[in-house]
Amino acid sequence: MHIHEHGHEVSEHLFEHIFSHTVQDTWSLIPFLFIVFVVLEYMEHSMTDKSLEIIRKAGGKGPLLGGIIGAFPQCGFSVMATNLFAGRVISIGTIVAVYLSTSDEMLAVMLSSNTAPWRIIKIILLKAAIGIAAGFGVEFVHRMRIKYQQHRHISHHGHSHGEHHHHHHNAEGEHHHSEHHDHHEYISDFCIEEDCHGCEQSPVKAALVHTVKIYLVIFVVTFLLNLVIDLAGLEIIEEVVSKAGLWAPVVSCIVGMIPNCASSVAITQLYLSGAITLGTAMSGLLTGSGIAWIVLFRVNPHSRQNFKIMGIVFAVGAVSGIVMNMLGVAI
Repeated sequence: MHIHEHGHEVSEHLFEHIFSHTVQDTWSLIPFLFIVFVVLEYMEHSMTDKSLEIIRKAGGKGPLLGGIIGAFPQCGFSVMATNLFAGRVISIGTIVAVYLSTSDEMLAVMLSSNTAPWRIIKIILLKAAIGIAAGFGVEFVHRMRIKYQQHRHISHHGHSHGEHHHHHHNAEGEHHHSEHHDHHEYISDFCIEEDCHGCEQSPVKAALVHTVKIYLVIFVVTFLLNLVIDLAGLEIIEEVVSKAGLWAPVVSCIVGMIPNCASSVAITQLYLSGAITLGTAMSGLLTGSGIAWIVLFRVNPHSRQNFKIMGIVFAVGAVSGIVMNMLGVAI
């Protein structure tokens, strides 16, 4: 009985110690997080419409502009870009580039953790470069596939019927385009329902709400890390990751695809703490598009196409991380 009570006291003392240590580690982040989110909110409110207008007129440069603009800290942009894709205003290559380059909460966490600016810039540029390259690759394959199907259709059914089919394809595109405004309103309603900070009327209020949410996630992740380190040492985390070996980026990709900001926060925290490599972190951050995945399935009725996009993003994220780990890339 005495041993049991003593063990209970030790565990309670350990819990209090870790809790106190976690508060010390994270409390100072709150003002930095709030300032960062206020700035990002104002940027998003002022830039999203301009960004969308630029990408609408991009044409063949869609993946390039999608990758560049997507790299900016705009949660709402990936959501609105999804809306444009559902309305057939932007191409599949462009939306893939946007999803891969979008950083979700990575930038906010890094800035609030006093990460060196050059390090942040390099990581963002690397994400954008991968997104742009993958976007153009997808665009090329998609266009070749369409040409092949049209050629095959014409050869089987004749030139006139081929023209009719092509016209039907255009009509479908116009139909989607005409529904764009309805989709836009739907996205706005969706954001409010999901409490997406990009849709709030007050940027300051939105920043405050988002700061609390992100801080709680950071606190939980930091608490669990401190608990593991206190109980087993930092070596146990490194051992788990090293045992995952080649599969570590794949696991990170799965975590990154969870449609919640918590995934990018957790992955960024693990990377900054040295628990996972850049390649493993990059895999999860490449697939982390926040709630955009939920929006995609809500506004685009073509489920097969949605799963195809998810598969492409997942594959690019996993392969990128595996190659970076094999090459020992570090920033």
